[in-house]
Parts: sequence; C-alpha cells; structure tokens
Amino acid sequence: MNQAALQSVFNLSLLTATLGSATPLVFVALGALISERSGVMNIGTEGMMLIGAFTGMAVAVITHSAWAGVAGAIIGGALGGFVLAVWAVTLATDQIVVGIVINLISSGITTFLYQVFFPQTGGDLLRTPPFGTWSVPLLANLPGVGQIVVENPLVYVAFVLVVVVSVFLFRTPPGLVLRAVGESARSADVAGINILQVRYAATIVGGALAGLGGSYLSLVAAHAFQPNMTAGRGFIALAAVIFGRWRPGGALIACLLFGAADAFQFRVQGLGLGIPPLSFTLLPYLVTLAALIGIVGKVIAPAEDGKPYIKEEV
Repeated sequence: MNQAALQSVFNLSLLTATLGSATPLVFVALGALISERSGVMNIGTEGMMLIGAFTGMAVAVITHSAWAGVAGAIIGGALGGFVLAVWAVTLATDQIVVGIVINLISSGITTFLYQVFFPQTGGDLLRTPPFGTWSVPLLANLPGVGQIVVENPLVYVAFVLVVVVSVFLFRTPPGLVLRAVGESARSADVAGINILQVRYAATIVGGALAGLGGSYLSLVAAHAFQPNMTAGRGFIALAAVIFGRWRPGGALIACLLFGAADAFQFRVQGLGLGIPPLSFTLLPYLVTLAALIGIVGKVIAPAEDGKPYIKEEV
C-alpha cells in the first residue's frame, strides 16, 4: 500500500470505528463475565444478543423510539438469561448444552418472527428510528479527542459500565459474595449465602447486557434487523472474557483489539488490493483464534464456572 492508502486506513475515523465495533462486544463480555463469576457458564450469549437485536428493533419501530427499543432489548436478553438460569441453576442441566440450545432456538425464532411481523417490501430493510445527536460537551470540544468521540450515547454507557462492573466485583460486599459463589459454592452456602438467588441474579443481568449489546447492532450499527446479524460476536465476546482473565479491564482491552480488527478489515476491503474480500472478513475471527491459542493453559477460570450446585440434604 502507498502512503495515501495507508492514510486512508490509519486515521482518526479508524479509532471511531474501533470504538463502535467494540461497543456491542463490551456489553456482552461484561454480561458473560458477571454470569461466569457466579459459576454459570453462558454459552448462549450469541442467542441472547440476537434476541436483543430483534426485540430492540421491534419495540423501536412500534413505539418510534430508539430508547424504548433499548429497554425492549434489555428485557428480551434478561428473559434469555432467565431461561438459562432455570435450566442451568434450578434443573442443573449441562450448561454448555443449554447455551447451544438457546443459540439455535434464538436464531430460528427471531428469523421466523421477523419474516411474519416485519416483512420486507421491495427488498428494503425496515429502518429503526435514530437516537438523535448527543455528545459530551467537554470531550467534544477538546482538540483531537473531539474528533474521535462518537455521538451515540451507548458507546459511553459501555465504557462507563466497565468501571461500574469492576468496582462492583472487587470493591463491594455484593461483588465479593458473587465471586465467592463462583469460587466455592459449597463454602458460600455454609456461610449462609443463597446460591440460587445469586446465580439467578447474575445470569439474568448477564442476559440483559447481552441483549443490550444486540440492540447496538440493530439500532446503531445497521439501523435495521437482519436474521443472524450477530455473526458470531457473542462467541467473540466470550473469547474476550477468557483473554481478559475474567476481569472487566482485561475484557475491555480484548474487545478493543477485536473491534480494531473488524474496523480495519472494512477499510482495507475498499482499497482494491486484489485480495478476495472474504479474506478480510475473516480477520476478526482469526485474531480471536490467535488470541485464544496464545493464552491456552495460562488462564484460570472461576473454580465453579460451569458446575451446577446441588445442595446437600442435612
């Protein structure tokens, strides 16, 4: 690539696009992290994210409000988390199997509902209402930084949530309780902690955040819903949790890395390098795979992650 081509790729707009691509991953990664810190493995993030994308679009179109769509997406994702909690926590079903089932059912039911209730006309996608212009006054006026800061409020919410979740997990008594349940459920039970209650709450919150991540795709990134539009992002978010060693800050770094790869591949495709576009489309997934290969055997998950707890009868 010549200098002009490089400048067209590596500029401030690439940073803005990276933030946009990373935002839905951040939401989903935080949700999965909270769930897994309590001992519930959430393989169903892809499906919950897809539910959020659909319900966000549906509610936004019906109410003509993007914010109502966000609320609908959160509720839809939370319901997905509740379903996971019932099967994984109450019924002690294999959590990996339950997650896969949630993903498959979510893909089928959202596609079906979209085709039945929101049929396309003339091949045009049904567009969602905009959020409107919004920015942080102080940041927007700073030289250089103001050009990077994006206008959609959900981006700011995602990065604020990283701090909130980190403080909650490592600086508050409820966060200590949640982590204790994820490390030794039996010891926590002996100490008087309600394991069922903690895991239900964590899984439902995790599903709600996954739904919120899905709403970003349909309400911000695409302004429309398309079947299976998550395209594996739920699994990339799970990889970010592992890469970040189940810590919010580490997960954020991983999401930014994957977001940068996604933003980069879109820009390189337009340079006409004579390389098949599919090769660039695979870049974020290859980065994910490379990251996981690089840390295999070097991370330790919460001790109870994926293990159902069955209370012993006295």
